[in-house]
Amino acid sequence: MPTFWQVIAMFRYCEPGVASEGGRVPGLAFREVMDGRLRMGNEVRPFRFDFAVHGTKMLMLIHWLGAMAGSVTIGGFVADAPATGELETAPIRGWMRYAFTFHGPSGEQLRFDGRKRIRFLFFGWTVLRGSVTDSTGAEIGQGILRFSYRRHFWPFLRSFRIQRSAATTAS
Repeated sequence: MPTFWQVIAMFRYCEPGVASEGGRVPGLAFREVMDGRLRMGNEVRPFRFDFAVHGTKMLMLIHWLGAMAGSVTIGGFVADAPATGELETAPIRGWMRYAFTFHGPSGEQLRFDGRKRIRFLFFGWTVLRGSVTDSTGAEIGQGILRFSYRRHFWPFLRSFRIQRSAATTAS
């Protein structure tokens, strides 16, 4: 559990590579899981992602950028496909953007791009709407994923870590 001063330090803006106390750059890491559905043509498939998120660009509550690495599962299409991307958060401006790439069943590169609309500091963070496109930009499907407070909140909260070294975070 972070101390009061560690939490306060998170509110200072730090660009990657800019040294703060002792040459270290504070960062934030957590794990996020969301699941829902992806409409692909006339079919609706289960859609889930599980990402470890790490970032050092911080101006908490105004802007935060994190790198994501994890896996994507789309029922009957891909199972635990490795995925990488970024999570950009601007709570005061009212949005979160998720963008990640993964490979389809034939090895083709696919991209998910979606947004959450944030209505209040702790509400409205639960629904992510976005689309999956192929390498040409053609839409393959539209998805709605949900963060379930009942299933995802405690693991999400327990995963939060303040990182002290730029070497352990990505931007």
